[in-house]
Amino acid sequence: MKILVIISFVLLVVSGTAQNNKELKSTVDSATSISAINPDSALYLLNSVEKDIIAYKDYELLAELYRRQGNCFYFKSEYINAKDYYNKSLDIRQSGYMSQTDSTNQSEIGNLFYNLAIVNQYLGNYPEAIENSKKLEVIYKNIKDYANLAFRCYNYTAKLYYYLGDYDSAMEYSFKEVELSTEKKDTLSLSYAYDFQAILFQAMQDFDHALDLQFESL
Repeated sequence: MKILVIISFVLLVVSGTAQNNKELKSTVDSATSISAINPDSALYLLNSVEKDIIAYKDYELLAELYRRQGNCFYFKSEYINAKDYYNKSLDIRQSGYMSQTDSTNQSEIGNLFYNLAIVNQYLGNYPEAIENSKKLEVIYKNIKDYANLAFRCYNYTAKLYYYLGDYDSAMEYSFKEVELSTEKKDTLSLSYAYDFQAILFQAMQDFDHALDLQFESL
């Protein structure tokens, strides 16, 4: 019932004259609040304001719109469409319309590469997913403020290599996660990294190292 009220209210606003920027952002936010549980309705709302956002030339909001449209398709398991919209958002954030030195924009670019890595994995494009994931490390090295991007890179890239059976490369990125976890004193991430390395050593038939790391992860 609450969802229907939100949709009805927003549709009343959308059906009138062209919205101002504040109203457009409100519509995007309202759609986002229901995207995980009702992606079709959220997508309808997002599509309804796309032309107005383009007309306003609010590139920050347009990039966000495309990302959230991509999320809706992701929740619908339509990964090709999700990939298309993530790339549209990425194109704007990497264009001359937006600052390439702003750390917030760079962080959003990193999140988009992470999203692309996930959908490429679901599509079976593992080499492309790995390239997407590795770009998080480049962004982290440039801005330094967003260690979560590096954690995502090291953890996810290691797992992608593991799925491909490239255990040496998987271990290389897992060790990077261990180093960063130690540097940041992040004991939870360190425990996860050791646990994953134990799985890797098991896959490599090195059971002694696997057992040692299982104790380390406790």
